[in-house]
Parts: sequence; structure tokens; C-alpha cells
Amino acid sequence: MAFSSNSPVWAPVRSSSIALGLTAQQVRRVVNYINRSPTFLARMLEFEAAGGQLTYSEDSTNCFWITDKRIYVSREQFCNSKPRANDADVETLTEVLAHEMSHFVTYFQEGLDLTKAASCDECAAAGVRDEARAYAHEYLVQREINQTPGDKVDWMKEGQLEAIAAGAGAAAPDGAAVDHAAATRALLDWAANWTGPVESAGGYFQFYRNYWLEKVAEKPTQDIDANSVKITTDPQGNIANVEYKRSGSRVATSLPGGVANLQVA
Repeated sequence: MAFSSNSPVWAPVRSSSIALGLTAQQVRRVVNYINRSPTFLARMLEFEAAGGQLTYSEDSTNCFWITDKRIYVSREQFCNSKPRANDADVETLTEVLAHEMSHFVTYFQEGLDLTKAASCDECAAAGVRDEARAYAHEYLVQREINQTPGDKVDWMKEGQLEAIAAGAGAAAPDGAAVDHAAATRALLDWAANWTGPVESAGGYFQFYRNYWLEKVAEKPTQDIDANSVKITTDPQGNIANVEYKRSGSRVATSLPGGVANLQVA
């Protein structure tokens, strides 16, 4: 079963629904990529069956929001600049969808709730695991797309393929032996420390740690030393320990094995 460019998933971002939205041709381009990846296709069909839709965010945010089962995408980046310009960045939009489909699975299907974490470090570990899983999903979808005829995609950020190759042992970065679980584990440290172009923004470990401090504990946020986070998993793939530095001082935290939202899937 193929995904359709006429799916109600696209309705809120179509040019027929919103000024400067995606044209029918642009939607078909995204759908073509989806149908070239069995993994991507399966997630999109599940998203459609759950009543999920894309919509434009009011800022530059790209995220999945569980309360209304919507993926919010950047209006600035993924709208056309003017009527008939046909210049929305649909290739990057496809990457965003591949990433957010993983968050749809963990938050909507698996019931991930970071507010239930017992501590800021547990919340941070769970958030990092979820981001690593989403980037691993991008990796699998990219591999599947690039194994089919047609335009290739290159979504991997600096250091990701190297981390996957090192973490997966003898398996090559583009080898079929690297499955979702292995790629996720391999990307845990990368995701924990990745800051993007602005290092002062902190990595995902700091982001989710501060989310818990601010939203759950109602305490001041804290900075983590850049590139200082190290995550260890047990033989079953649970995140067992995290280490990091704050103002040069080492902090080590053991986490209970088998906690559902720390399970690397």
C-alpha cells in the first residue's frame, strides 16, 4: 500500500488551505520519498490512521505535539515565498517528517511522558534516548531511499555516520546489519552532546534536564559543560549510567535498569 498525496495528513499545509502552502507538485515530491522507504511508509500510514496532520507553526519550530496529533513545521522554511514561486524546501521537510515520525511513535504510541521522570538526569537520559532514536530513524529512512532509483538524500549531520560506524562495530555505516536499536545506541552520546551551530545552546542532555528542572521541579535551569556527557547502556540496551561535568566537576548518576522510557528500542 502506497501513501497518497491526497491524504488528509497534508490538508492544513496545502496551498488550497493556506496562502503560500505546498502545491500539489510539492506534496507529490515528498510522497515519492515516503513511498521509497518501507520504514517511512509504515510510520506515515500509522500517523494517518491515528488522525495525524501536518500544520504550520507560528515560529520556526518543528515538533510533534501529542495533544492534537500534529506535526508542526516551520512556516518560514516550508511555505513558498510568493504565489507560484514553488520554492519551499520540500527535501528538508521530508527529513523533518522522518524525524518527527519517530517522536510520534514514542510519545503517541508508546506513551512517553518525560514529566514522570523521577529526576532531572533520568528525564535527560530519556529525552536523549528519544532524540537518538529519531536520528537513527532518519538514518534508516535515508538508507532505504538511497537504495532505490531516484534522487538521493543526505540528511546525516556531522559526526553521525562516524558514531554509527564506531558504535555498530564491524557493520559499515550503510550496511544492512545496522538496525534501529543499534543505530540508536550508537547515537546516544552524539545526541546528548550535539548543540548544532550554537554551542552555548547546550546539547539535548542539557535541554531535557532543564525541561524537568523548570517544568516539573520548578527550579532554576543549569548549564552542562560542552561535550562532557557520556551514556552507558546495559546488555539489554537500557540506559544504566550517565556522566557529565558542571563547571568542571564530574557528576555520575546510576539509573534503574528496565525503566520503560529509558528502553532503547
